[in-house]
Amino acid sequence: MFLSTSVSSALSSAEDDSTRDHRKESNGEKSDTELVRMYTFCSRTRSGNMAAIFVNLNADKDVGVNLKTMSDTIDFDLVPRVEYMLTSTALSSLDIYLNDKLLSLTDTGALPDLKGRRVVPGYFDEQATVLLQPASYAIIDFEAELDLCKA
Repeated sequence: MFLSTSVSSALSSAEDDSTRDHRKESNGEKSDTELVRMYTFCSRTRSGNMAAIFVNLNADKDVGVNLKTMSDTIDFDLVPRVEYMLTSTALSSLDIYLNDKLLSLTDTGALPDLKGRRVVPGYFDEQATVLLQPASYAIIDFEAELDLCKA
């Protein structure tokens, strides 16, 4: 893998940093970092792009992914990206939302357009953190121009 830092270093939650660590919680529950998965691969949208999938397995808590700490060599918080946030109201729900819009088939039974939300980095620090709602996942396409991902 070409990302040089671990997933746990990029994760945060509502707890402050002094109470959050990378161990099992004292009550036997898994910590936030153990309930989030990250997978990276070269994107098919454009040569040089990298995509990442973040999965929040925690059914009860939002988890933030700090893009500033994803890599020691690439400033992902400064890279333009397209975000596809997939959420639901409950694990058992049949309704799925893409960037807060309910997905449903068209009148002809076809899939709707799956449009991502474009994020252009700016001066605001909140753009450096991607918030994953409980039991959700995000697909993020980074326009990183990585040599590793060039065809």
